[in-house]
Amino acid sequence: VIISGNSKTLDRVIRREVFLAPKDLYNSIEIQESKKSLKRLGFFKSVKIEQIRVSDNLMDLLVKVEETHTASVMAGGGYGSLNGWMINASISDRNVFGGGMGLSFGLEKTEKTGKIELSINNPRVNDSPYSLGTSFYIKESDYTSYNSLNNYKSTSKGVGVSVGKRLTRYWRASTSLNYAYT
Repeated sequence: VIISGNSKTLDRVIRREVFLAPKDLYNSIEIQESKKSLKRLGFFKSVKIEQIRVSDNLMDLLVKVEETHTASVMAGGGYGSLNGWMINASISDRNVFGGGMGLSFGLEKTEKTGKIELSINNPRVNDSPYSLGTSFYIKESDYTSYNSLNNYKSTSKGVGVSVGKRLTRYWRASTSLNYAYT
């Protein structure tokens, strides 16, 4: 299996989605499934798998990919009757350092609340079928009642952990545990 065109994504991230290994028997269905799996990652504009015969009983697979942008930046604002004016911003990347991990960081501020959140997800820990993710957040809120008798401020800090397993090529199972302190 020869890989080309990947300037950011690591070879091992691509190789784990190719369902034929060296010395495996030729299987056109597995080649098509590998192509679909690589496209599902969302890291590439295009994916081509060429078969190159090197002898009567050996064939090389040339996996050609064209990278696409995996990072995004978002900013917004608005007004709500409960919390007043609001602004938010986030930055995320689905393929951090080419390793296939996801990372996101977000900020949100209203007249009465503020929130910071960070999350990290590895869908294939050490190229295994297991996934691991975690998230952290801090949220501060200022609640004011109409009669000013029940005013209070609250600070929440939370952490979440998720673990999962790839059951088949199309099915995954995961569970998560979240803890918040207010």
